[in-house]
Amino acid sequence: MGSEALRFNEKTMRVLQRSAVFSGFALENIDKVIIEAEAYELTFQEGEFIRRQGEKLDFYPIVITGIVQAEMPRDSGPMIVERFMPGESFAEAIPKGMGICPVNIVASQDVRLVAIPAANVRSEESPLFERLSKNIAGEMSKKVGRLTAKLSMLSETRIRPRLMKYVKTLPSRKDGSYILPETRRDMAAEMGVHEKALLRELRLLQEEGIIALDGRRLEVLRDDEICW
Repeated sequence: MGSEALRFNEKTMRVLQRSAVFSGFALENIDKVIIEAEAYELTFQEGEFIRRQGEKLDFYPIVITGIVQAEMPRDSGPMIVERFMPGESFAEAIPKGMGICPVNIVASQDVRLVAIPAANVRSEESPLFERLSKNIAGEMSKKVGRLTAKLSMLSETRIRPRLMKYVKTLPSRKDGSYILPETRRDMAAEMGVHEKALLRELRLLQEEGIIALDGRRLEVLRDDEICW
């Protein structure tokens, strides 16, 4: 892991501008907040722990490059709870500003992120920091909702209802279809099942005419509890 003063290069600013954390901010105000909050940059190599379960996370992170994973440790191997892409924050790990990580936070690729000290955000009372706090709270609320759906999915003991609930957590297209992860291995890890069992169930669902698969695109053809 490395840290350094934040470089205001064009790529970093483009990512911050499109981040929901800075929604409604003009470019010059992002600069101002970053400077006044004494934000800094952190880098992690692929596979490196950003924080382990039970450790304190005292900053609001925004991923600039790479992918970050939240993983739940298990005897059979880690289970992916959530992935965070450039522009996203994993601020729900600190739901009350400065808290304890409920999961392992790992760099699944080489990662560069901006860290905004939580204590500095809370100590400022300007309108800009009030907006920043509101944006962060909104992001946390959405992600907690996704986490609740994920835990509901993981509570299913049978693979078919678990798969149904998992699909509902995925990004959807305008036509109602869903976008699967890049690999079936990633999908199995997110569901907490064996890859072979997942492949077998997907094949059965296609044979029964319940779903249609085209690469990463999944369409539900029959969406009722009897099918699932």
